[in-house]
Formats: sequence, C-alpha cells, structure tokens
Amino acid sequence: FFHECAHAIDDISVPDSIGFIKLGEIDYRDVYRDDSGRSLQDAVMEDVKSHLRQSVHQAANETGTELSSFHVERVVEHLVSRERGGMSDPTLNHIYERTLSYYDREVLVDNNYKTINGTQYHTGGAKNEAVDDVFGGATNNKIGSGYMHRHPQESYFNNEYYYWYDKDGKATGAQSSEFFAEHFSHNMTRSPVGQIDQTRQYFTDSCDFVDRMVLDLVP
Repeated sequence: FFHECAHAIDDISVPDSIGFIKLGEIDYRDVYRDDSGRSLQDAVMEDVKSHLRQSVHQAANETGTELSSFHVERVVEHLVSRERGGMSDPTLNHIYERTLSYYDREVLVDNNYKTINGTQYHTGGAKNEAVDDVFGGATNNKIGSGYMHRHPQESYFNNEYYYWYDKDGKATGAQSSEFFAEHFSHNMTRSPVGQIDQTRQYFTDSCDFVDRMVLDLVP
C-alpha cells in the first residue's frame, strides 16, 4: 500500500513552475536536484556501482585474480547495463559470474528455482525487496529474483526487458522510482524488521538523498 502511495506522491509533487504535464509524464524525482546538481537516479545508480565494485574486488581476491581498475569497471559496467549475456573475456566472465552468485546468496531467500522453457527462474523470494528490486533494475534483472518488475510486453519466455532499460540501452529511471517507493514504504511501516538498516547498507547515499527530497516537499 505505502509503496504505491509513494509512487503517487512522486507523480503529483512536481512543482507548478514546471507547467502543465500529463500525470506520469514527469515525476518529482525527475526534477529534484541536490546541492551538487545530482538527481535521485544518479545517486541510486552510483550506490549500486559502488557496491558492485567492492563485490568484484572481493571475487577477484578470492580467486587470486589480478584486475586493474579498468577491468573492474568493465565488469561493473557490464553488470549495470541492458546486456543479458556474459562477457567475452574468460577471466572477466569468471569474475562476473562469481559476482552474480554472491548476490544470489546475499539477496535471495533460498535457492529454489523453477525451469520454464529451459530457463531457470528463482521462486523463493527476496531477503530485502528494496535491494532485490533496485539491484535487479540496475542490472536488468541479472541480479535478484528477476520477477519484481517487467514491462507489459515482456514475458518469462523471452529475453526482451524494457522496464528498466529502453531499446537503446538507456536506463529508464525506473530504478530510482522503485527505490523511492521501497524506501518510503519501509519507513512508513518500519517492517520487516532490519530492512531499513540493510537498505541503508546498500544505498547509504540514496537513502539520505530521499530523506532530503521528502523534507523539501514540506511547506
């Protein structure tokens, strides 16, 4: 309930100075900027990338693989993209796959999977819906349960995903939309226990950003 209320607040809170717009055409998070000119989308995507960098470094250290900063960024940028397949470089692909496995263990409740037309889908739910949803959004459902949000044209039987990224590979902004709604609902209900703290662990800057953004709405 509060998740959807947050989407409504985001929709109707656009300043009058923007002029007449169709509902849903532009949201408050699209126009709000912090003191450095960043949007919530900027904050969310950088939080995701920052956490992924740590995980890529960890995967490299655990396997004794030496990666330059350039190659770490290659793995991170491949994760945070519309691309659905692995990486052509065998060494980088191994780190990429190991990073995905790490998030499966960290984000998902268990290892229950269902196979549909030869493709596996996780059926066990998420430990933290905000982390699952937004990391899934940033990585085009490469990380997480993969069933949280999809474009109406998408199905479980194809690999075309346009809710998070458009056909040109540009992030749609749905990542920050869903983060705003998840963070808002967690704060309204204060449950499940521990999810607020865990969400802040993954999205430290984004949580602070939303807190400032909401305060800016107060007259």
